[in-house]
Amino acid sequence: NGGEYKGNNSHAFAAACARFGIIQRFTKPYHPWTNGKAERVIKTIVYEWLRKNHFSSCEERRASLYEFVDHYNHKRAHMSLNNQTPFQKLSSFYEKCDNAC
Repeated sequence: NGGEYKGNNSHAFAAACARFGIIQRFTKPYHPWTNGKAERVIKTIVYEWLRKNHFSSCEERRASLYEFVDHYNHKRAHMSLNNQTPFQKLSSFYEKCDNAC
């Protein structure tokens, strides 16, 4: 529900959704139990990255998080995506959109 997602149609994320015909739906504010997918990603980050690492500085932690997110999105296959990475799944979606247009 953050402003980075809810912005008006001139906002990059909202404009991309409109361009591809994606209807944005939002959870009730202050009801985290209705936001299961986001909560699951946070849980994954905590268990697979945060608990396994120790950092000596904010910069080191930030760099490590960027590496983990890159791995998670581009290298780690996800069972829920038929063993594709999120990037592969998103790329195939865009290919279908390009072919349909």
